[in-house]
Amino acid sequence: MISFFNYREFIDKYYAQIKSSNPDLPILVRECSNISPKIWARYEYGKESYADVSNLSSEDIFKTLIKLDSPE
Repeated sequence: MISFFNYREFIDKYYAQIKSSNPDLPILVRECSNISPKIWARYEYGKESYADVSNLSSEDIFKTLIKLDSPE
């Protein structure tokens, strides 16, 4: 089973900062059982990408989010 602690820590540590810097950015957090945690990004023209954040620290989750900031 994947530990929820790192993801909870990410929300506690970074959510307010992200939202205050990007007030129009839609963010959806869902709690689920038996899934691999992922961060999804949707861009213009229907492009989507995602990153698996299983077993990452809250800092590494944040770095992954930054990498998804713009489409490749």
